[in-house]
Amino acid sequence: MEGKMLLSITEAAKMLGIGRNCMYDLVHAGVIQHLKIKGAKIPRYELERFVKESLNKDFSDLDNVKEMKGWS
Repeated sequence: MEGKMLLSITEAAKMLGIGRNCMYDLVHAGVIQHLKIKGAKIPRYELERFVKESLNKDFSDLDNVKEMKGWS
């Protein structure tokens, strides 16, 4: 996986430490951008963007992503 520019759903999920189904949910909700080349591929920089922009946000309901205040 190291050095690859495009990651499969499974590889991207592993990098983020989440399950494959959760990754599919994030992609389908449009939270994580992807491209399709023989299946969904996620650029490595897109994962970095997602993590940076998602700090202090609650993604437990993808239809209602909220800002977190303090510890949840």
